[in-house]
Amino acid sequence: LLPEGVEVGGFCLATAPDAWRRRYKAVLLSVRSARCYSGLPLHVRFVGSEAGEPLNRLTAPAVARAFLPLSEVSAWVPPEQREDAVAGTSSGMLEGGSSARRRAAPQRFMAPPSKPAAQVTEAEGMQLHLCSTNDTGYKGVKRAWSGRFDAKRSIGGRTVHIGRFDTAVEAAVAYARHASQQQAEPQPIAMDVDGGGDGEEPAAAAPAVEATVAPVA
Repeated sequence: LLPEGVEVGGFCLATAPDAWRRRYKAVLLSVRSARCYSGLPLHVRFVGSEAGEPLNRLTAPAVARAFLPLSEVSAWVPPEQREDAVAGTSSGMLEGGSSARRRAAPQRFMAPPSKPAAQVTEAEGMQLHLCSTNDTGYKGVKRAWSGRFDAKRSIGGRTVHIGRFDTAVEAAVAYARHASQQQAEPQPIAMDVDGGGDGEEPAAAAPAVEATVAPVA
């Protein structure tokens, strides 16, 4: 049973399955059995922002298509109709008082802000490096234009690209593993070029021995 106002091939409002949990304009591609597919029966393709604007590299979700549960999909309402609904709600409140307010309130289309997913602090036996100033929440992990995630480290003034991964957690694990391996490698011991690498003063040279040569008769 599809949500009210949602049909295959039509537009809908769907929540992207990423850390930001933003809602997008989408097209419902197909419906499959929820019992057979772990409760994710709706196959959608994201085509626009919540306001209906075209997607670009900055506004697009991490994935172009996704399988979602029924609770993450609702009917698509054009922005102009949403404004009319809000205006009608205000006029109804003035004309009919509290009873009109109760009838008009469900017409308002304002999606509540979604909470970000809980951040993973440890995975695959590795303690992840968190970073509050990074959009992904992890140090050295940035989202690529393709929607995947790059893991990079700065070593000795140069940037080392560790790899590209499907999720931010996978990239954070690779970063943590690379940092752990670097710390485990033995560091070269600096030697004193003047001798005495152990910190001791060099031994004094032996005094020269003077030799007397007798003249030949």
